Amino acid sequence: MEKNLRVSWNHLAGNFAFAATVVAAYASTLASGSGPLLGPYGPLLLALGVGYLAVGFVGLATTGTGSPVWQGLLYFTLQIAITSAVLYISRLDGFISLLLLPLVSNALEMLPKRWAALMCVLLIADFGVVAYALGGWRTAIGGSVVIASGVIFVATFTQVALRERQTRKEVERLAAELAAANQKLRAYAGQVEELATIQERNRLAREIHDTLGHYLTVINVQLAAAQAVIDTDQPRALEAVRKAQTLTQEGLGDVRRSVAALRADPTAGQPLPQALEELAEACRAAGLVTHIEVTGQPRALKPQTESALYRAAQEALTNIRKHARASRVDVLVDYGHGAGAGPVRLSVRDNGVGAAAGAAEGAAGFGLLGVRERLQLIGGQVRLVTAPGEGFRLEVEVPG
Repeated sequence: MEKNLRVSWNHLAGNFAFAATVVAAYASTLASGSGPLLGPYGPLLLALGVGYLAVGFVGLATTGTGSPVWQGLLYFTLQIAITSAVLYISRLDGFISLLLLPLVSNALEMLPKRWAALMCVLLIADFGVVAYALGGWRTAIGGSVVIASGVIFVATFTQVALRERQTRKEVERLAAELAAANQKLRAYAGQVEELATIQERNRLAREIHDTLGHYLTVINVQLAAAQAVIDTDQPRALEAVRKAQTLTQEGLGDVRRSVAALRADPTAGQPLPQALEELAEACRAAGLVTHIEVTGQPRALKPQTESALYRAAQEALTNIRKHARASRVDVLVDYGHGAGAGPVRLSVRDNGVGAAAGAAEGAAGFGLLGVRERLQLIGGQVRLVTAPGEGFRLEVEVPG
């Protein structure tokens, strides 16, 4: 809407300037009091002026830079013919030669540059021919120099105006492209966020199915065994109940860990070492000896960095609980020893069965993949170190 209004206003302003120039040219001949307009050729000059205006208005409305060249050439052929007749009949009285100047702007707007330059030369030549016919070479040369100066002046300012208009159009086009790109980016960001949410939900669903479902099944088996022998073998029944109780504690630990994973920002409102200590408590409740060590001077990190470290530790502890068959795990957070904001390192190590390095990389599931992706977003790195019988170690380094 705003663009259409601007185009309409530019068109109206062009018509007004065109008409004002014609009026000024004719008014200058009337100012003398004895000009050609008051003579017998006055009606013809007025008719030619009206024709000049009519052709100009039609040309401005229908001919532009995207129009065929022949259409512009037809327009200038008609206008030059009308202008030549007006100049000759008026005998160059007053400032009637001003009629040539609007055609300079028209040429630059309607025609390619080479054709526009040719039209400017033809306009000067047209004036020179009429001046020669009316007053000889001296009049032709003197008048042509003045007209040439006027043509150069108008052409220069028209070119500046056209360049400014083109620049504004380019800025508007780039702004529109930028707005469209921002809209697409917002849409893509929403899709990525939705996919990440779905992926996290699927991971939690798999974890709950694999852990809690397993524990509930085994607990049911143990309780059924205890019920079957409670009358005949009470020690065996009590052992089965104790095993069911142990499994219940482990299952509760997994539930706490899954609930903690659902939190939008597990480190919000508390330091990273404290958040890691809560993870350690959940592991201890499941019977796994868990030790947290912090070296260097703890400091506040960016929320994305602390969240990535927390998720890395959480995923490592989850995998240890599920696969490592370990009795102890050590978590180390190293803030460095300098006063500057150096890198922060996290290490999670267990004494479990371990695995071949290649097998560990190949078995890395969506959880470790998510850890890698989070770390890549903040410029961090992750490394897996393991060997059969030597446990498993996850090492993470992030910018401080």
